[in-house]
Amino acid sequence: MIERLLKEERHHAVSWDICTQPKCYGGLGLRKLDIMNKACIMKLCWGVFCGEKSLWSEILRGKYQRNCDLRVGVVARNSDSNLWKNTVKFWPNIITNCLWSIGNGQNIDAWQQNWIEYDMRISDLEINIPLELIGAKVADLTDADDNWNLSMLEQWLPTSVLQKIQAITTPDLANGEVTLNWPGDRHGIFSIAAAYHRLCNFTDAAPVVDWKIIWKLKVLEKVRCFMWTFCHNRLLTNYRKSKMGIGSPMCDVCANTIEDELHVLRDCPRAMTLWMSVVHNGARNDFFEGDLLRWINYNMFSKVIWNYDIDWKDLWAIGCHALWNWKNKEKHIDNSKRPLNGKAAVMSYVSAYHAADKATKIIQETPKVMTMVSWKCPPRGGLKSTSTEHEKETTERVVEVSYGGVRVNGLTVFLSMSGCVVRMSRNCGEFMKVFGMQDD
Repeated sequence: MIERLLKEERHHAVSWDICTQPKCYGGLGLRKLDIMNKACIMKLCWGVFCGEKSLWSEILRGKYQRNCDLRVGVVARNSDSNLWKNTVKFWPNIITNCLWSIGNGQNIDAWQQNWIEYDMRISDLEINIPLELIGAKVADLTDADDNWNLSMLEQWLPTSVLQKIQAITTPDLANGEVTLNWPGDRHGIFSIAAAYHRLCNFTDAAPVVDWKIIWKLKVLEKVRCFMWTFCHNRLLTNYRKSKMGIGSPMCDVCANTIEDELHVLRDCPRAMTLWMSVVHNGARNDFFEGDLLRWINYNMFSKVIWNYDIDWKDLWAIGCHALWNWKNKEKHIDNSKRPLNGKAAVMSYVSAYHAADKATKIIQETPKVMTMVSWKCPPRGGLKSTSTEHEKETTERVVEVSYGGVRVNGLTVFLSMSGCVVRMSRNCGEFMKVFGMQDD
């Protein structure tokens, strides 16, 4: 369905690459199916090569392990299944993105694998490795005292790499086999979400807009989607349509000013009429200054003086959506006019949403039910006192109650819904007679 929509000749305001980014980066959180498929295969790779006990991992290991360590040497023959071939194909993606926990260091290539830090292999540093050390394992980099052989390494390794190696514990047989650690998880466990994030090369740089706030606005979903498009500067204004060869870029009202996003929603006289009626006098200078990005951040984060119990950013978002909606209706629908009192119209939209939002929040409280519980004394012999020789010498006796519904602690009776163990003093013989208990 998505591919069919993309092939249709229609205006796509925001590119597919942006839509498939996480929401915190300005996307819609949609995932590319081809990369998602790779992440799922990498999950299977992780299970097979790291010894997970899942069904498919056990099947693939049992069929294709061939008496070798899959983490070190993995091959696919022509006669193998397509699933195994793809698993072997994506195994290098696991190796290049993981960090080896060196353990005993006997199965880790010192130059070709990541064991110092993530995304760092010594072979990628353009260093001339001595011929006698090619193919060396991490365990071979220690001296007779099980310390790092710095006298050998400092001759050709950079100081920065040597310092990182010194910070790592030397290999030891007591540390067991090597293990793989996946980045992005504090326990080093692989996850499909982390693999997808890494395959897409999403950066952790701070975005210019806090996109999470847009999706937390207390407005209709269509208003959130509108604000998302607006913050991407992708509204279909006259200026944008003119770049497609459709009409003039000038504003339909001002005639001599280019109609871009900032003009149609803030600087146009029809938009200013609304904002002048809701923005306080002391905030108007800051409100009407700056470029588009500055205006967005100002209204998203600034505490504009406001006399109602509604967040300013919610009213601002609904106001922008209303201005855009009125503008398009006037242009494309005959005899359509915007409300004479824009402030009242916007406030009615806000009030209607908040009223509906409160009505849909049904608070379910667990009803309190009082149940009357009674207890009848069992017949003589119904309760039996049992005790060990050690317990007979103590000051307390343990009574096993096979007749459900009573719990006795000393001389105080507590009712319960199941059988229980009763502790009572040895001197409570009269009490035992009342309950008809037999003593061993």
